[in-house]
Amino acid sequence: RSLVGSEMCIRDSSSTKGLTFSRDEWSVMRSIIRIIAIQIKDDILDVNPYFDILVSNKTLAAEDGVLWFGKMAGYLLRLFSSVVQNFSLKSDDILDILLKHNCNCFGIWSMKGNECNATGVYPSASFFNHQCLPNCRHIFFADKREVVIKSILSIPKGTELGINYINVWQNTIDRRTELRDSYFFHCTCLRCSDTTGLSEKIIMELACPRMSCIGLMIPCSTGSLKRECSKCHTRRDVLLSDYSLY
Repeated sequence: RSLVGSEMCIRDSSSTKGLTFSRDEWSVMRSIIRIIAIQIKDDILDVNPYFDILVSNKTLAAEDGVLWFGKMAGYLLRLFSSVVQNFSLKSDDILDILLKHNCNCFGIWSMKGNECNATGVYPSASFFNHQCLPNCRHIFFADKREVVIKSILSIPKGTELGINYINVWQNTIDRRTELRDSYFFHCTCLRCSDTTGLSEKIIMELACPRMSCIGLMIPCSTGSLKRECSKCHTRRDVLLSDYSLY
């Protein structure tokens, strides 16, 4: 169940103390404010004990990225200090929360799956590492505000479960660049490290053929020769049945 998450997003940009926040950034701010509220008084929301041990990748973040998050942390510090008596969190504490949110949040998508309305932190689900050739996918249930992880392949015992943080319908350089800029790590997953080209052929079956879609092609039913996109519901025949890479 979600620790934080916005039910709606702020659609207009706003300026505060020289900072301009976009719609998406305001959505993040709403989530961060709720997390900080937990730090102040832990009975405001149910506290998930896993949040504190999530990674922030602070030491790996680019300098310009940390600078921007630092400015946001400064704004939040001024905001809370002005309304909360004896506010104890420091700027570095808020920065750590911001970076944890950035590296671990999930998009809260519309029912049609074509628009990300907000973000939420699901600490248990965040333990799943990214894979550019994922064997699982995450599904958001809007009515319950829950994220469920489901397998999309037959997974041998002992194999690590992984999901995709980004659109995997990209080449290795673009994927690594986006992961480095957005999540602050250099991807060394099986697909990125593969020099044979086999994993690229497999991903042709798993990724939605629509370039604008980030969905994954999953079997319509057990043993089915048809696959359907988890986002846009595009269907196509199975292209590759050899999953020996796993």
